Amino acid sequence: SVHESVNFYTMIKTSLGLLFFLISSFLYSQTSFNIAGETRLEFNGKPILVLVMDAEDNGAVEIVTTKVENGKFHFRGKIETTNLFGEKSINDMFIIALESYSQREYSGYNIKGYLEEGNIIINLDTISHISGTPKNGMLEEYYKLDRTPFSKKHIEFIKNNTDNFIGPMAFRSYYQEFSDNDINEILAAASEDFRNNEEVNICIKSREIIKSIKNEDGVRLQIVGTKCSDFELTTSLGETKRLYDYIRSSKYTVLDFWASWCGPCIASMPHLKTLAEKY
Repeated sequence: SVHESVNFYTMIKTSLGLLFFLISSFLYSQTSFNIAGETRLEFNGKPILVLVMDAEDNGAVEIVTTKVENGKFHFRGKIETTNLFGEKSINDMFIIALESYSQREYSGYNIKGYLEEGNIIINLDTISHISGTPKNGMLEEYYKLDRTPFSKKHIEFIKNNTDNFIGPMAFRSYYQEFSDNDINEILAAASEDFRNNEEVNICIKSREIIKSIKNEDGVRLQIVGTKCSDFELTTSLGETKRLYDYIRSSKYTVLDFWASWCGPCIASMPHLKTLAEKY
């Protein structure tokens, strides 16, 4: 009958809607965040920003802004960490910063944290602190260590954290300080995931490259005043250029080697843009 057909159609429509909701809920992933912080009273009324890196580390994306009130600030919300296809849409790390992250005046008032469930506590100053959740507690231990002169403690810290995200991060920071024996000691105590970590292996290969440009006495070759080697590069427009194409047309050529995870690198970009426009 018509009534039964309508009921059947409604049932199918409802079932498909429920199925789509369940699939979307499964594929989309959201992270709730609750960030409470303090900073200097002199910054009352100034913006505080939370930025995240996209999944490909192509740049920082501002997700929320608030203002300092009575030396305090607070963020609460949710952010999608995967898209409809279950692919990561953002990096798990975030940056919280006073004013514009690129402004040199406030470049010291920022800290990287980890987006995770729970109450994240931040003290934003020239030396900032983060705590409140497990991964951010680990980050704070790393930041404390990073403010001390390199020593055996740094090696022990990495050896004790090869089974989590902090180990590779610390290794990347200190690998140029290590001796070959230090590297072997860390790898001998490391987890398989650490030994196979892409960043760790890039650092190890970089050490080999650095060693290859030293002379027999172990003193790095002096390259100031020597002729640079030409090489090809691809522009942001997909064009193939050679270094000499730029050198021939300019009195000075600036080469800036940067990484998307490097805070000071990102902060310097507006200044490089200004130089490029001026010269």
